[in-house]
This record gives sequence, structure tokens and C-alpha cells, in this order.
Amino acid sequence: MEERAPKTYADLSEAVTDFLWSDEVLDRYALLASSFKLPKGADLDIGKMTDEVVLGVSAVGDLPTLLAKRFLLDVSSARKLAVELAGHVLRSVDFPLGDIDAAIRGWGGDPDKYPRKVSAGIFIKDPSAADMKAVLMRDTKIGGLELSEEEAQRVLVDLEKKKTSPQPRPRISDITPPVKPAPPPPAPKPKPKPVVVKLDLSFLNEEPAPAPKKPSATINAKGDFLASDEKKELEELAEKTRKIHAEHPPLLKIEDALKEIVADAPLGKIDAEAKKRFERIVDAHLRDVRDAYETRTQIENPIDKGGLGLSGRRLVDVMEVMERVVGEYRHDLSEAARQGKLAAIQDKQEKAVARESKLQKKEEQVLAKRYAEVTGRAPTQSTGTNPVGNRASVAISSEEALQKQEAKLDLTKVKQAIAASRPSLTQATPRLSPASTPPSSTGRPKVQDVQFARTLSGPLEELQALTLVEFRRFAKDSTQAAAKILDKVDLLEQQGYDQKIAAIKAWRASPLHQMYVALTREALEAGKSVPQLLEQKQAAKEESLKPLELAAILKLNGSLRF
Repeated sequence: MEERAPKTYADLSEAVTDFLWSDEVLDRYALLASSFKLPKGADLDIGKMTDEVVLGVSAVGDLPTLLAKRFLLDVSSARKLAVELAGHVLRSVDFPLGDIDAAIRGWGGDPDKYPRKVSAGIFIKDPSAADMKAVLMRDTKIGGLELSEEEAQRVLVDLEKKKTSPQPRPRISDITPPVKPAPPPPAPKPKPKPVVVKLDLSFLNEEPAPAPKKPSATINAKGDFLASDEKKELEELAEKTRKIHAEHPPLLKIEDALKEIVADAPLGKIDAEAKKRFERIVDAHLRDVRDAYETRTQIENPIDKGGLGLSGRRLVDVMEVMERVVGEYRHDLSEAARQGKLAAIQDKQEKAVARESKLQKKEEQVLAKRYAEVTGRAPTQSTGTNPVGNRASVAISSEEALQKQEAKLDLTKVKQAIAASRPSLTQATPRLSPASTPPSSTGRPKVQDVQFARTLSGPLEELQALTLVEFRRFAKDSTQAAAKILDKVDLLEQQGYDQKIAAIKAWRASPLHQMYVALTREALEAGKSVPQLLEQKQAAKEESLKPLELAAILKLNGSLRF
């Protein structure tokens, strides 16, 4: 059978192209992607599939299969999505796509729920006889009638005869008026009779209904409890998990997890470049740059599109190894973080107890000195203090209060009271060896270095947090500093075009770019040029961009467009 070559957008009428590219249809693609919980960017793929069906590249009957393969949907979900897509979009431009209504019914839908919006007569501009003949001879699955060449030629001849044959001129009396006569006004309705309501109060003499019985719960052994084989399977999985964690130490570094995935994944015979590409894909998944679905898609892509071209059982085995190691790596990281948090809490509690104990001893000393100052005698027993944990104030305020109380004491009276309480003995003077030196305290506080909390940041975070000071640290030349920013964007573009878009958005959200935007806005409001405003800010000694830095940023923004 002769096949017709797929049409192009130039063969479609303006009304059809306006409808396919209208905001209503694009919003419908986005709504379908959101309703079926498809990944980000699925609305673009849905629009591409719709255009392929309209242009004749794909058949209408293959639409559920294409959707299921592209978005990994089950048969039921793929058919529902195909019904919604065909009803809202394809049914409005059904010529010459085939019997869209029959296809919708075959997928379990109702075509009458979806209205038509574009007439069939304007779908294709002036079809030629060869095109009409090809449509008649085409398979019924793709909108044809499967006629033979002789039958199709006979139909075209009959159609041409009807077009050229003279038609009798209709008489005016035979033409019915387009406007129907207005109906007569409705007759006034009679007033309704008053309704008399009779109340039935016989229920007051009835006995109250008995209380309902408490329902008894029934136990379904098959539905409420695990079967023996299910319990055995869970135990085997738990034992397998324990063995995996016992084989090697915890995975706390991305490099270790990456090496284990590359070593265990059944990639087969691949060259060094493909192996390096696989390592980059795994590294992006470990850093949460891509999720599992995006990683599987990247590995499944052909080599010329940046993938490995894996499929079938090998792809399933590689993803199983990767998800196992990634899950173990994230589990070990969370466990290490939990242990570190517990250790920090325990250390903080120990320091608090030691500080309270030290404060309690200090308070006992101050109370003993006060007792000696007031009574003139040394205390014979320990002076009681508040137990640890029952103080009315925090430790720091209590320590400051004790220091103030100790400063108010008369140390002379305290020393006299202590000396009077001691027995009169000859005080022995210790002899220091030449190597010994008396202890000395300078009273200077210890200075500790400021320690910043270490955080992991990738190229996106670096671009988003870029300031003018960091930009100047890149290089002395502003052009070289801007080139380094462009290198970071190119590095992210190697991981995918979506990463390039994210990098450009991060650069536009950086403090440096916001300073540039604020500078241009201020120049517009003041009615001055940007160089004049820069000179004014430099004269006022305000921190701002230099002319060379401004030129480098302008050139960089010209390169970062999407």
C-alpha cells in the first residue's frame, strides 16, 4: 500500500496552528501533566506527541503505547491520559486523523463529553487529488479507508463530476426562513391553593427503640495477618540488609559510594569515556542533582545524547545496584549525623554539670567568707547552698552575682577570723629549688579562634551567593573573573540543559547581579547614564562596581541567555 509522507506545519491552516499553539491548549498540557503526576517538563513532551499525531508521523491508535513508554505508565493510566488528550485537543482537529471518537471509545472514554472547537473543513489547505487518493488508500489505523487504487480513483472521479455538474437553482418559495417565529406569551398561571399540612403525632405514643448492639470485630486471618511465606521473605530481607552493613565500614564519602557502584554495576564491556560518563551520572545522583527517574532516563539515553544506551535486563540490574548503594550511603550519613548530634548533646550536658559544680563550690566559699566577716569566726561546717538544677537564675548571672558579693567583702576581717581560729604554730616557710618558680597568673583571658561551620556547596550555591568581594577575588582582571563564572555555567551544562538554566537563575539571584540591577534602576530613575552614576558613587566613596567590572558583567549577561 502507498504511504503518504508526513505533512509539515506549512501544510496546516492558520486556524489549526493557532489552536495547537494557543494558551488554552498549552495550559491543557500542563494540567494533564499535573493531574497524572508526570515529571517536570512532561507538558512539552505531550505537546510534541500531539503534533506528531497531527502531522501523520505517529498513528492515533498508538497514542497510549507512546505515552506509557515515555512516562513509564501502566496501561490504565496511559489510556486515561490518551482519552483526555484526544478529547480536548485531537477531537477538535480530527480531519484527516481518523475516527477519533472510535479511538476514544476503544480506550474506555466517552467522546460526547468533549466539544469540537475547529471545523474539519479548515484543517488542511486545499488538498490535492494525490493527497486525497493517498488518504483513501491508507490503513484504517492511521485514518484511511484501505481502498484499492482503482476504487480510490473511481471515488475521485465521482467527486469531480458532482463538483462540475450544474445544480438546479432553488426557488425562493423553497427556502425556509432562517428565523423561527417567536412563541406566544405564556398564559398567566392560576394562583395555587393553600396547602393544609396535617401533623402525625402518633409516634409520641410509641415505645422507644432498643439501643443498638455493639458490633463485634471480626478477624480475617488472610487479610489482617502476614502469611508464613511473607514473614519468611521479610526476615530474609532484614538478614540481607544486616549482612550488607557488616561487609564494609559505613559509607560516609561520596568517593567510596561511587567506587562501589562502579565496581558492582554490570556495565559489560565499555570504553574509558563511557565509564567516565557513567561516573558523572552516578555522582550527580549521589549529590541529589538528579533523582532516580532522571538518572534512569540519562543512562537509557543513546550515546550521542550523553547517555550509555543501556536497556532491558542490564539497565534494571545497574539501577538495582545503584539504588542499593545510594540507599546505604544515605542511611550511613543520617546515622552518623544522629550519632554526632547525640554526642554533642551529651558533651553539652557534661559541661553544664561541671559548670554548676564549679559554681556551687564558689558559692560555698563566698558564704564562708561572709560568715567569717560578720561573726569574726571561721565556719566549722559547710554552708548549705541551693541544689544543682534548683537555682532561680542561670549560671552566668549567678557567677556575676557571686563576683560582686566577693568584691564587697572585707578580706582583712576574713583573714583575721581564719587566723584566730587556727592553733598557734610556727609557720614553716617552704624552700624553693633553683629550678622552681612561683606560680604566676597574668589574668589575661584566653583568646579562641573563630570557627565557622563547614557546609557543602556546589556550583549552583556558589553562583547564588556570589558577592562583589568574591568576584574581585577570582582574578585581578574583570574579564577573567567573568570568564570563570561562565566556566561554572558550562560545567553545569554538561550535566544537562536544565542545569544550565538553573545556573543562570542562580547567577541572576546573586548579590552581585542584584547590585547591577539596582544600579541600572537607580540610573533610570535619576535620568543619568550608568557611568555618570558610578562616578558619583566613587566620589561619595560608596561601594559599587567599577567601569571595567560593569562592562564585564554586561558582556557576561549577553552570553547567559536562554
